[in-house]
Amino acid sequence: MIFLTVSTVISGCQGWQDIKDFGHDRLDWLRKFVPFKNNIPRHDTIARVISCIDITQFQDSFSSCMKACSKLTYGEVIALDRKRLKGSFTQADRRDALW
Repeated sequence: MIFLTVSTVISGCQGWQDIKDFGHDRLDWLRKFVPFKNNIPRHDTIARVISCIDITQFQDSFSSCMKACSKLTYGEVIALDRKRLKGSFTQADRRDALW
């Protein structure tokens, strides 16, 4: 359910019903990563399970995971959310900020 939820949010969906609908619409793609033997859970089940997660611990864990599987280098980053990467601009080298 965590993989389903993260995938859905990254895709721009919001809300428990959107998560369930995304899962049904993209079940074949999701099954490339997670078996989903019992198909996609109901939206209220997704909400109940995700609501039990300690958000601070999840943020720390997710951030560590992303840092472990990616390497940040100038010119090789593509932002999908139109946000500037914090700390990517420095006065010393006058490089543009990474977006």
